[in-house]
Amino acid sequence: MVLHGLYNNIRLTDSHIHLADLEKWEPINNSPVCSCAASLSEMKKLVLLKNQYPNLVYSAFGIHPQNIDLNNVLILDELLASNSINAIGEIGFDFFTKELASTFDIQQEAFNIQIELAIKFSKPVIIHCRKGMDKIFIYSKQLSKLPAVIFHSFSGSSVEGKSLLKKGINCFFSFGKSLLKEKNRCIQCAKELPLERILAETDAPFHKLPQKKTTLPSDIILVYKEISKIKEIFLEEITLEVEKNFYNAFG
Repeated sequence: MVLHGLYNNIRLTDSHIHLADLEKWEPINNSPVCSCAASLSEMKKLVLLKNQYPNLVYSAFGIHPQNIDLNNVLILDELLASNSINAIGEIGFDFFTKELASTFDIQQEAFNIQIELAIKFSKPVIIHCRKGMDKIFIYSKQLSKLPAVIFHSFSGSSVEGKSLLKKGINCFFSFGKSLLKEKNRCIQCAKELPLERILAETDAPFHKLPQKKTTLPSDIILVYKEISKIKEIFLEEITLEVEKNFYNAFG
């Protein structure tokens, strides 16, 4: 897919997308993406696309805190042993509802297992975290041992982000539709965190805007335009820097 007009020569990396959940996908302007899978069926679909676009599809597999199946540890271990994935994720903590908060023990167990595997195989992790940033700080020492820690749809504050960096964690903070929803905390965070630590994402087909039925991969240009406006830096410069960040994060 090539975006027409002003954007047809701009590379638009997407650090968080779910290719297995899209009806159809093709690269935008020959730009790389990182896609997450949380089940064997999703991973199989992702492998097919990775084989089709070996230099553009980066893959991740993880046990999501919203839907924990510890049987997937075996699948994750096999994928890591065969060096078949670029990152482990999404992993993390989600206490957004009372029901999710009640699963703290198994969320912690899944997180512990996956962090140990990430250290063992020296893989980046993709963090999903809602109302659990205090738990992330507890793991600072372990996270500092990893090649990179990518925060999907970062919901923390700029102070928290900078504190994680000061603890020696190679953090990258990914921003998506929250910027377009004009969430002040998210906008302020994107403004204050260093550009060399920022990534852009769609989370397609999820995390849709209120007036939309779904999120499209091509919506990534809207995210980049918003980051450009927040940072007060030309769009072309933003895309070049974020692409460099993508490779620094995922290898």
